[in-house]
Amino acid sequence: MTDPPASQQPSDLPVALEARGLVKRFAGPNVLDGVDLQLRHGEVHALVGPNGAGKSTLIKILSGSLVPDEGTLWRAGRRTRYRSPAEAIADGIAVVHQELSLVPTLSAAENLFVGRPYPRRGRSPLVDWDALHAEARRMLDRLRPGIPYDVAAGRLSPAQQTLVAIARALALKATVLIFDEPTASLNDEEVRHLLDLLGDLRRQGYAVLYVSHRLREVLQIADRVTVLRDGRVVASHRIHELDGPRLVRLLAGQPVTGDVGGRRPRPTGAPLLEVRGLGGRVVRDVSFALRRGEILGVAGLTGSGRSELLHLLASARPRRAGQILLEGHPVRPRTPGHALRLGIALVPEDRRAQALVPALSLKENMTLAYLGQYALARWLLRPRAEARAVDALVQQLGIRAAGLDQPVWQLSGGNQQKAVLGRLLLRTPKVLLLDEPTRGVDVATKAQIHAIIRRLAREGGAVVMVSSELDELLSVADRILVLHEGRVSGVVEASDASDELLSGLMYGRRTA
Repeated sequence: MTDPPASQQPSDLPVALEARGLVKRFAGPNVLDGVDLQLRHGEVHALVGPNGAGKSTLIKILSGSLVPDEGTLWRAGRRTRYRSPAEAIADGIAVVHQELSLVPTLSAAENLFVGRPYPRRGRSPLVDWDALHAEARRMLDRLRPGIPYDVAAGRLSPAQQTLVAIARALALKATVLIFDEPTASLNDEEVRHLLDLLGDLRRQGYAVLYVSHRLREVLQIADRVTVLRDGRVVASHRIHELDGPRLVRLLAGQPVTGDVGGRRPRPTGAPLLEVRGLGGRVVRDVSFALRRGEILGVAGLTGSGRSELLHLLASARPRRAGQILLEGHPVRPRTPGHALRLGIALVPEDRRAQALVPALSLKENMTLAYLGQYALARWLLRPRAEARAVDALVQQLGIRAAGLDQPVWQLSGGNQQKAVLGRLLLRTPKVLLLDEPTRGVDVATKAQIHAIIRRLAREGGAVVMVSSELDELLSVADRILVLHEGRVSGVVEASDASDELLSGLMYGRRTA
């Protein structure tokens, strides 16, 4: 990335948006407690902090979804207050959310005009589709040539969807761009392209707020970093004043501890899980064996079949070919619930849409799969037994919540993820299938989740873990299976692997 010219370092750049003394209260302690933040044109300002630090609340205030209880916002030197996202957008502030707000059934071109009038044929009320497509092609080509503008947004890759969301923000004439975990669903190469794009936006004079848990990206792209913890700004530094270890200490408030594991002896004995010639819509002829105590990482580009592999094992998608053996016996679970009863448990990638019921409480979400354990009769629960079991896991996993009856949608992303894992630990599975288990969580929570995974393996279970972060696979897994276009391009010992080797396999360069 190219730094701003020496004559125009960030302290000299014009202020685009400033927050002074923001306070926001819900139930309990202040979610934000006197937060100051200053965004400048031509600067990428990273906002980091543990889950529950107040980052999402701050974003919502800056973008008009919430109004602060105290404090002020200043836009280009004038005091303002946004009472709706529409007011913020009209004032040039746009957010690219982690859960992209695209309409999946509309084309990429149509999504670019959401919130803006479609071009018309002269005075006619009819849409000028040629003009719409030409404008969409121009806006998308500005970011990356070749994005299909006439394809439904739901059929685009995560990287393409992210670029469509950015193009829409630019089309709204926004000059302050807020990115909330934009790389959460991208692979390493797609991340590099996005960071290059952010560098271009910085050079064009945009003010960028970059919210991410991925510290390597923060250190690579940011000019300034602000750290939030417990609703307060605990530090704000130019990037050259920080390194990785110091940033981790600022985030955690103390050294990050956890089961770092280290390399363990390779498990021996008969396979717990065998997969022979497994095939689905994308996955083709995948075979491997997994022993008790073993953690198998799965790497691959978006569309390589890595998520489908887990869904096939858990019967969340129809199997077209192959055989699965559990403890030496062929199994063919009919549904994910049937697979769970057999001892194969899936934690899907999209926890909110596929693993949680947002309106239900933390307790209800954690016992949802095992209500029979707490029932006196078919329709009569034992609430005290249910609460005791959940409370023990909440304490064990360090889930931060106002109480067991708090709606799960109110929890931070990291606490939601721990709730999903906790549900499965109520009855320890034989095989745990994890799809991006640490996506969107902070450094300390990531270490805790890694410790849970290693503990499950130590206690005799087996884990298959998909991750788009190669560093994570190299540090947690015993072996790494790499998929390319649905097929296995290599299986390597994690102790012998490297980013370069895994990246080559992901692009189809097979090992000898």
